[in-house]
Amino acid sequence: MIEPDATISTRQQHRFQHPAIQAVLEALAQESPDPAQRASLSLARLLHNHDAAPNQPEWWNSSQLTGGGFPVEFAFTTADRSVRYTADIGGTPIAPTTRLALAQEMIRHFGEPDLSPQVASALQALQHSGSLRYGAWVGGKHAAGGDRFKLYCEVPGDDMPRDKMPGDGAPDARHLRSALLAAGHLPLPRLPDRAVQLRMVGYEPATQRMEAYFRVTPMATYHLPNLLQPLGMVTEARRLIGFIERLYGYPLRDKVPGGSVGFSYSLGPGGRGVFTLFLFARALWGGDRNIRSKMSFHAQQQGWDPAAYLAITASLAQRNVYQTFHGMVGLTVVPEMPIQISIGLRPPPTAGE
Repeated sequence: MIEPDATISTRQQHRFQHPAIQAVLEALAQESPDPAQRASLSLARLLHNHDAAPNQPEWWNSSQLTGGGFPVEFAFTTADRSVRYTADIGGTPIAPTTRLALAQEMIRHFGEPDLSPQVASALQALQHSGSLRYGAWVGGKHAAGGDRFKLYCEVPGDDMPRDKMPGDGAPDARHLRSALLAAGHLPLPRLPDRAVQLRMVGYEPATQRMEAYFRVTPMATYHLPNLLQPLGMVTEARRLIGFIERLYGYPLRDKVPGGSVGFSYSLGPGGRGVFTLFLFARALWGGDRNIRSKMSFHAQQQGWDPAAYLAITASLAQRNVYQTFHGMVGLTVVPEMPIQISIGLRPPPTAGE
């Protein structure tokens, strides 16, 4: 883990070739100068292949990370003031099958401990069980107390029917998914009338916290108690539904907004479980203009100052089209604590773009 020190303010911040990334970091530096500077240095390494090719548009619009293909997404959360992002470390020439090893090498460079042999072997085996689209990403979180990095590992696609049984060619992949979740002490969720797909696994080496990301298409409100039950949070379902309705502005009736809805279980050694529901921002609030307005309003209701977020998204204040720069809204549930809101954002265009 990179710790803040007396020399950090004297280091020269990397200046990115892409103006949109540079503009976001400069705005964040107005509020959190040291974390933003450390984020800049880390992103410079993670995006080295992209930043070295400013005149190759395919490197900047072909990523699976964001809707527009941009290889980095920043995140804002009412939980804290940290600088957060996820980066696609690949670039066009790097095969998805090699990116997990590259991601591990990069976070090791940042001082993160190696993955445990059990987790490393489970991730590698799972990735060899099917085809990959992006392989791996790396997330960074930079705060006053130091830096943490997170490895995101793609899980090969699972379109297996819920009632598929061993002996049909699928049990190996199913067994590997179960083994990986067991390595992180995470449950395997089930619904009686929907397939639940494991899409990605996140792992934070410094804390050994694993997070499993699932998708349900579509999700009904009556599914939420079932999904919260494995973490012992059934009683949180009503509170979560009420919170979504306040954000959405309408009664939910039977359906959670959006045709595809994600959720995650996160658990560390001896720690309490965390549940996060992920909704497409446009399904919840519409175009970027309305997303920006709603996010800042509800964040302020949570006691969060949206000044930096509003400055970064100023160019989106009148943008109201279907393809948004905002990605997913996350609603994080922990018993006896306020529900926290997070939102992903690919860097919006600057005045000169």
